[in-house]
Amino acid sequence: MKQILYISIILIILGTEKLYAQVEEIIMPSDLKQQTIITEPVTLRKGFLRAGISTNFIMTDRLFNDNMKKDYVLGTNSYGKTWSYILGLQYGIIDRLQVSVRIPYANNQYFVSTRITYPSINYDTILSFKITGRGFSDLETGFRYQIVTESESFPSITLGVYGILPTGSKNPRNIKSDTEYDLPTGNGHAKLTADILLKKVYYPYSFTLYSYYYYNFKGEKVMFPYEDAIKFKNGGMIGVNAGFGLHLNDWIALVNDISVTRFTGNTYYYSQIVKSPGGWDLSYMPSVYFQIRKFRFFEFIQIPIIGKNSGADPVYSINLQYIF
Repeated sequence: MKQILYISIILIILGTEKLYAQVEEIIMPSDLKQQTIITEPVTLRKGFLRAGISTNFIMTDRLFNDNMKKDYVLGTNSYGKTWSYILGLQYGIIDRLQVSVRIPYANNQYFVSTRITYPSINYDTILSFKITGRGFSDLETGFRYQIVTESESFPSITLGVYGILPTGSKNPRNIKSDTEYDLPTGNGHAKLTADILLKKVYYPYSFTLYSYYYYNFKGEKVMFPYEDAIKFKNGGMIGVNAGFGLHLNDWIALVNDISVTRFTGNTYYYSQIVKSPGGWDLSYMPSVYFQIRKFRFFEFIQIPIIGKNSGADPVYSINLQYIF
């Protein structure tokens, strides 16, 4: 009987040590840095630093008009190509507070091809030209704070506040003619963004609900070559995004988002005030995430479904991140 008792005690001790070792392994910082987009908390833990670079591309030639039908930009063969390269840094001040900065570089190209007709001399011709702009765009910085941490019954609730500073060029440069000049790479005004994010994980699934508002401050810039600078104010934007994510395996995750955005029109203070119309859009964004140890690679495409006075072209994005 004593031998059986001794063996039982030894097994209990070994089992306890094994269990403790497993718990110890789960909470090691190196393991926490390898969590996926599904399982990680919304804000970085204290002392964690994430660095990333992203490339976004959009080919602009269609829009949803006032009747919610797809139409060509300006009703011509005009189109634009826009690349943006963004260096992003995020740092955990404490487990519930994260600060971040995004430094974008823009590469814009716009092509215009339109027919010009002179009825008086029975002559028409095609006018074609290209306008480009390259350089650093507007800097974004801000913070995200977990108001409520996630529990078994409730989702996490996080507040984000971000400011966009007009650090990019705001006026046309190197002007040679109406059709030959460098485009500005900045917006020429400051912007403030506030958002609320709810997230709940039922492993291997996650659910998110995200609501945000953009407020644009007044700015002043030259709109077109050979014109004087004017004051302007872009309209505000409000949106709601619902997301669903799931693990395909331990290191691959799929996320699907549906978003609705509504925006008001812009105001341009010429001698006679000009206002552009507001609008809205509904879009779908599927994405795939690969978590390879501390590296994270993901890509997504944002697909406009329907809208009014809004862009109708998809946005493509490729991203790579590493957490220190």
